[in-house]
Amino acid sequence: MHALKRMSMGQLRQGAYKGRQVLYIWNCASIDIPQWHRWKQSAGIYFLSRFKDLFKFTFYGEIDFDREDPINRGVIADQPVTNASSQITFRHIKIQMPKHRPRV
Repeated sequence: MHALKRMSMGQLRQGAYKGRQVLYIWNCASIDIPQWHRWKQSAGIYFLSRFKDLFKFTFYGEIDFDREDPINRGVIADQPVTNASSQITFRHIKIQMPKHRPRV
């Protein structure tokens, strides 16, 4: 996370065109929700991460989604949440991991 914070928005976007969103898949050991929120708001940079086991957040209902759409296979819940320390609302998506991954 320290290395990312030293990078410019252009470097973080890795040449993605304006209007195109950028997604980082990140390790749960270094979650910085306020920084992630700033990058999302200012440059369309999103992060996907698992939560730390001790991460405390408050649930605010559930976001409706099409459970029959194959793209949502394995999704159990899509919930808006906040973390007590940041008060930033973000999404908690709970999934059921497949037992066996098919070979491609």
